[in-house]
Amino acid sequence: MEEVFLNHVRKQWLVKPQISSVGSCCLVGIINEGVLYIANTGDSCVVPGRVERGAKDIKAVQLSSEHNASFLAVRDELRQVSRMIGHTYLKSSEFNHEPLLAWFHIRRPFHNPILCPEPSIEEHRLCKISVCYICIRWTM
Repeated sequence: MEEVFLNHVRKQWLVKPQISSVGSCCLVGIINEGVLYIANTGDSCVVPGRVERGAKDIKAVQLSSEHNASFLAVRDELRQVSRMIGHTYLKSSEFNHEPLLAWFHIRRPFHNPILCPEPSIEEHRLCKISVCYICIRWTM
């Protein structure tokens, strides 16, 4: 996904340089042999609802964590590299100059990406009999 976006930015750079300041969250869930794998970049999370035995209500259970600066672990990570698709001007100095608008420029040269497209991956074993309602929450 990141490579496709990066190639698109390269093709559009001279015509639409501001595209290098655009980014997005990405959240993917895959179930394989009774295990739910969640890959996440950005400020989004998976919150399924499940019906527990003997209960009439649906219980929400957050299965992934947002990459959001309101969390201590993410603030610590921001001192290093955070996760996001896009925002190529923060990943390569190739896009950190004019014609990109000046307020996006990182003033000091950087050699390593400030953002990383690699997702955090979490695993959750599913019950054999379960009813699941998935809700994906995100912020803009």
